[in-house]
Order: sequence, then structure tokens, then C-alpha cells
Amino acid sequence: MNSVHPTTRGLPRFAGRAWSGLLLAASALAWGAPAAAQSSAPLFDYPVHIAVPFSAGGTVDVAARVIAQGLQKRINQSVVVENKPGAGGNIAAVYVAHAPASQPTLLVTMVNHFVNPVIFKDPGYDPDKDFVPILQLGTSPYVFVVPGNSRFKSLSDVAAYAKANPGKLAWGFGGIGSPGHFFGIEFARAAQVQTNPISYRGGPDLLTAVGGGQVDMVVMSAETSLPLIREGKLKALASTGERRNAALPDVPTASEQIAGYAPLTGYTIMLAAPTIPRDKLMRLHDAVVDVVKSPEYQASLQRVGATVTTTATLEESRAFFQQEGGRWRAIATESGLQIQ
Repeated sequence: MNSVHPTTRGLPRFAGRAWSGLLLAASALAWGAPAAAQSSAPLFDYPVHIAVPFSAGGTVDVAARVIAQGLQKRINQSVVVENKPGAGGNIAAVYVAHAPASQPTLLVTMVNHFVNPVIFKDPGYDPDKDFVPILQLGTSPYVFVVPGNSRFKSLSDVAAYAKANPGKLAWGFGGIGSPGHFFGIEFARAAQVQTNPISYRGGPDLLTAVGGGQVDMVVMSAETSLPLIREGKLKALASTGERRNAALPDVPTASEQIAGYAPLTGYTIMLAAPTIPRDKLMRLHDAVVDVVKSPEYQASLQRVGATVTTTATLEESRAFFQQEGGRWRAIATESGLQIQ
């Protein structure tokens, strides 16, 4: 189990530094919580647990810890972040779906929550029935990244190499069914190339893989890769969204370079175990909204070109999740990806 302030011991050298810099926002948020938003009594009888389906140091983990810092100030409650990577996010999802009623448990995850029931034969959970949507925490801009000394200067160069060398281009992504996985699949589809995709546990492992030459390219979050991109140790070839990432304005989008590439953007979301009473869910929703509206949280997103859109009520959150869930399930179905 990880506390809100985990050690960086054991993380790759690059990943530890990137993670530490990103977590500064969490410390600022802890000091910046307005006193008026704090509750005099704890919201729950026991500490709140936030499960993260990826390893420490990645986009989702950092978002969860920043939220945890602000949330515990607002509900006067201890908040514990637990990393439960594996099975494309299914381990963490099942953990939350079957959490005991006495333990208030949340899940901070990404679009894999919606696609896993499509690509896995038995993910162990129902994305609609086993969870209550709380909030979208922010967009998750992704980039196609290569080592700083790579021969590839653009995503077009990568496509040309892959076309001339079918199956030889090795590219990594953080978890089966993750946004990076689908962004890479979309690249291969649009470029009409055969590639060698390799799954890793999360952002720190991706940094190690691309930095150590284990893969030619990775598709990962801008948040995790930006520190090393700015140092020149990594090189961003393209962003995945409709527009260029504000934090990387000189990096073209994938759709600018690859004809027919469908621009996609991931996002981070929070869900709750179905055992939490509705009145507490409503107060929890309002507390999280207060966190994501704070200047500290907004600044942490703007630094990596991300944005956040909150919903006024749990009903609006449910409507958003239903819409996006259907959209990503359709993308997963169209991809034909199947995991036994």
C-alpha cells in the first residue's frame, strides 16, 4: 500500500526525477486548500482509498495523488493511494467494484475502464453497474516519443521505416487497452504498416524502455515525458489530439503528418464503489470539483497542455461517462483487439 507521499526509491532514474517534479503540484495543493471548503467532521468513518491501475509516477498516479492531497483537506479525512497495476487495469477495477461497504473506495483511471469489457473475455467487472461516476479529472494529452538521438525526425519518418521494414518497428505503450495502446494502433492503421507493439506497466517503465533502446518509439502521456523532452533526452514527434499541445507548440499533431489518422485524446476519470451512500457521494463529488477548480490543480494541468471540464452534478457525470463509454467501446470493437 502506498501513502499519499510515496518514495521514489526503485523508480528508474529518469522517471524518479520526472515524478518528483510533477508531484510539486500536490504539495502546493495541500497548502492551498481554502479553509472554508474544509469540513469539521470526517466524511467517512474510515480512510478513503483511491486505487490506481498503473504504476507510480505515471499520469494517472500523479493525478490521483494531487487529488488525494486536496481531497483530504476538504473532507477532513485520510486519503490513501494504492497502485494496483496489471491486466490492463482490471485488477484495480475489480478491487474497487468489490470493495467492502465499510471501506470508501475510489478508482482513478482512464478510457481502458470502458474498453476492457470489449477486448477482454472476462474483465471481472461491469463498467456501468459496478461503479458510480464521480468526475472527469482532466484531459490526458499523449505524444509519440523517441530517444533524443533517434534517427527519426518526424512521425512520417517512422511510418516510412515501418513500411520498408514490416514488423520491425517496436513501439511501447503503458498497458493493454490504455489510450497509448489505441493511439499506436491508430497510427499503424492510418499509415498502413505492420509494427511490433509491446505493453509496459506504466510511464516509468516506458521511460526506461525508450531511454534504454528497448523500443524504437513509445506512445505516452505528455505529463510524464515532458521533463525529459525539455532536457533533450527524449524527442516528441507528434501529439495525438486534434490540436497541437500548448506545452509543445512546435510539435505537429499525428494527423498533420499521417493522412487519415483519427485524432484522439485520453482523459483521467474518477469512479466510486457502488457501496458508498448517495448523500456521501454527492458531498464527495462537490469536494473533488472544488479540488479540480483550484488554481493549483488548474496550473498542474496547464503545464502539460491539459484541461479539465467539471460537471455540476452526479447526474451530469453519469451522462458524460455513458456518452464517452459508448464512444470508446465502439473504437475498441472496431480495432478488433481481443485479449483472452
